[in-house]
Parts: sequence; structure tokens; C-alpha cells
Amino acid sequence: MMLLAMSAGLVLATFGFVAALQPTGKLYGMPPYPFLIFGAIAALAVTGDVRMLRRGGRSVLRGAPRLARHLWRMSTALLIAAFSFFLGQAKVIPKPIRIAPLLVIPPMIVLVVMLYWLWRVRARRASKGIVIFQTREAA
Repeated sequence: MMLLAMSAGLVLATFGFVAALQPTGKLYGMPPYPFLIFGAIAALAVTGDVRMLRRGGRSVLRGAPRLARHLWRMSTALLIAAFSFFLGQAKVIPKPIRIAPLLVIPPMIVLVVMLYWLWRVRARRASKGIVIFQTREAA
């Protein structure tokens, strides 16, 4: 599956560069940015898979690192879906609430929640084993 993601990322990056070199600046009616963004996301996923394999595979990926890996992959998919619906398909939203700053709020909520939970999972792992001593007066 990692090789599939790697090949998809390379194809998307190639499409992005080809689109940038076209006289119209588009390939299949699309600008180069979506190709390059999705290619970069695939490259990040492949990089994470390579790091995991170098450390010993799935058997060493337990607890917080496994949860963080799952969080960023699933939240990224949700973020793409939210951007695609609220900004990419804005015409299906009723005209009175079709205000650009208002349509950006749901995807930003997804992004903020993803970053919060990634921070929380990693901070909890980093602070594991820290013992805080209190005096009797403070307790």
C-alpha cells in the first residue's frame, strides 16, 4: 500500500508540474495547486510509513504514536472532505448563508480540532513519567 501511495504522489506531483508548464496553466481544466497539494499529502504519508518500517514495522507502533498516526490520516481526509463540500461545492448551500468567510469556518474547526488532539496525544506521551511533588501545605 505504501508503494501505491508513493506512485500516486509521484503521478500527482508530475501532473502538477505539467499543469504549471502548460500555456493555459491548467491540466484537465485544473490548476497545478491541487495536484501538488495532494502529492505532498501522499509524500507525508509515505514518509511516515518509511519511518515506521525503519523502526521495526507495526509491532513497535503502539499507544500514542499509533493514535497520532491514525489521527492525522483520518483528520486530513475529513479536512479535505470539509473543504471540498463547503468551498468546492458552495453552490449547493442556500444563498443566504453562502458567505465565503462563513463557509471557511467548518473546515477550520476540523483543522483546529485535529491540531489540538495531535498536540494532546503527543504532550501526554512526552509528560509520561514526570512526577510532581507537593508539600503538605500545598495539598
